Amino acid sequence: MATWNVRTMLQAGKMQEIRNEMIAYKIDIIALQEIQWQGQGRIDKPDYTLLYSRSEGETGQLGTGFMMNKAMKECLLEFEPQSNRICKIRLKGKFRNITVISAHAPTYEKESFYENLEDVYNRIPRYDMVIIIGDFNAKIGKQDYQQQVVGLYTIHDTSNENGNMLTQFATRNRLIIKSTMFPHKHIHLGTWKIPRTNEVNQIDHALVTSRHSSSLIDVGSCRGPNCDSDHYLVKIKVRERIANVQKIPRRKTRRWDVEKLNKDIAQRDKYQQVLESKLKSVGEEGVDSVQKKWEQLEKEIKAAAEETIGKTKHKKNEEWFDEGCAAYIREKNNARQKMIQKETRSNYEEYR
Repeated sequence: MATWNVRTMLQAGKMQEIRNEMIAYKIDIIALQEIQWQGQGRIDKPDYTLLYSRSEGETGQLGTGFMMNKAMKECLLEFEPQSNRICKIRLKGKFRNITVISAHAPTYEKESFYENLEDVYNRIPRYDMVIIIGDFNAKIGKQDYQQQVVGLYTIHDTSNENGNMLTQFATRNRLIIKSTMFPHKHIHLGTWKIPRTNEVNQIDHALVTSRHSSSLIDVGSCRGPNCDSDHYLVKIKVRERIANVQKIPRRKTRRWDVEKLNKDIAQRDKYQQVLESKLKSVGEEGVDSVQKKWEQLEKEIKAAAEETIGKTKHKKNEEWFDEGCAAYIREKNNARQKMIQKETRSNYEEYR
C-alpha cells in the first residue's frame, strides 16, 4: 500500500494519472490526502475504486480517501468517512481483519485532530491489525525518550510539535512508527520537498499496532511517481494475507430498448398493435393453470418486444483519457525528473 498527499484532484485527468502510477508501482491501496472534493462518496470503475471523505458544505482545501484495485475492493468490509482529515477502511483478512486509516494532521489546532484520531482508533475492533498512514506534518527526532516507538532512520535530529504529538499518540496506543525503522538513502527517507530547494523533510509516516509490527516489512518514498504534488509517494510493503472472497458469477442481462417507445410515436403504435394481436391469441386458448397462463403471456410480451423495439446494445465505458493524454503526462514527468536532479530556474519553468 502507499500514502500520498496529492494536493488536489480537481484537475482534469488527475484521478486517471494517480491510477496509472498505482499500476506502474504495483500498489493495491493508496491512502490519499488533500483530495479537495465536495462531500463524501464512492466511485467504482472496472479496475479500481475511489473512496473519499470531506465535510459537507466546505470548499477549498483538505479531504482524505483511498484508491484501491479490484482485488482489494472484493475484500472491503467497511468505509467510514470521519472528516476532511480522517477516514478509514476495513478489509477482510485471512487470519485477522485489517483497518487502515488515512490521516492528514494540521499545522495548527493539533489537539482536536489527535482527539478525533484517538476516538476513531478506540472504536476499532480489538483484534484488528491497525495501520495509520498519511501526512502528519511531523518531524520525528532522535531523542532518547522516543526510542520505544521510533526507529533509528529519521533524517531529523529534533522533533517539531507535530512530531512530539505523534510519538505521544503512538506511545499511548501501543503503536510503532514504522516509517523510521528501515535503512534507506537520504533521498528515499524524505517525503516532502521544500519548494525551490533540494532539501526534503520526513513528514509522511506509517504507524502499526506493536503486536503486528513485523507485518510491515518496508517503508520508503518513491521519487518517480508524479501527480504535480510536492509530496513523494510513500510505499509500504505489508506481509499479510487477504481473504479469498468467493466470487459469485453475475448473470448477463440485456434490457429492452424502451427509450424507442418514449421517443418514436410510430414505434410505440407498432408495438401496441403487435402486442394486442399476440395477446388475443393467448386469450382464445383454453388454459386451466394460472402458471401456464402467465408463461404464455410472458412469452408473447417478449416476442412483441423482440419484433418491434429489440434490446439495448452494450456500450463500453469509453474514457476520454487516451494515448494523447498519456504522452503529455510522460513529457511532464520527464521534465519533473530533470528538475529534481537539478532545480535551476529554466528546469523549473520547463516543468511548470
